[in-house]
Amino acid sequence: MRNDWIYDLETYPNVFTAAFEHAEAPIKLCFEISDWRNEGAALLEFLHHLQFAGSRLIGFNNLGFDYPILHTF
Repeated sequence: MRNDWIYDLETYPNVFTAAFEHAEAPIKLCFEISDWRNEGAALLEFLHHLQFAGSRLIGFNNLGFDYPILHTF
């Protein structure tokens, strides 16, 4: 099984969300950073896990928007 994840980021003045779905397994994860929730540490931990597992991220407008934002983490 490949370790590919489809993802999408949404950024608004009062909320940031990051949604991930495994390409083959039934796994979905969503992280929120806002005035109501701060799951930034959990998102960072998940991103480190993806990096060390050799995962690939697949997204729409990945290079133009989503990846540069994730790279700042």
